[in-house]
Amino acid sequence: MGSIEDVRRIDLIAEESKRDGISTDEFIKRILQSAIRTGNPFINPNSQFIVLGFDGFPRNIFPCGSFDDADEAVECARRKTEGESLYSDGEEISATFHVFTKEGMLVSK
Repeated sequence: MGSIEDVRRIDLIAEESKRDGISTDEFIKRILQSAIRTGNPFINPNSQFIVLGFDGFPRNIFPCGSFDDADEAVECARRKTEGESLYSDGEEISATFHVFTKEGMLVSK
């Protein structure tokens, strides 16, 4: 997957946050808060970094990991994205994974 697809997936946050009338940082914080409220087993509310998956087909954004170390979070996102090539149609990977701080700032693409 090329950088154009990465940008398109990250732009999904901008689109959704604009629709909701909030900042992109606030949008990410709401995803994290929802995951904590619903008891998502992949999210530790005390962690500093969150890995979010961006599903390209239904355009869902979902939390799938939390870490205290940025390098560990980035490595997790990289491994998960590489693993998605198994589910790819050859042109688009079904999901990509990116790291954000718990304050909603993008750490990795």
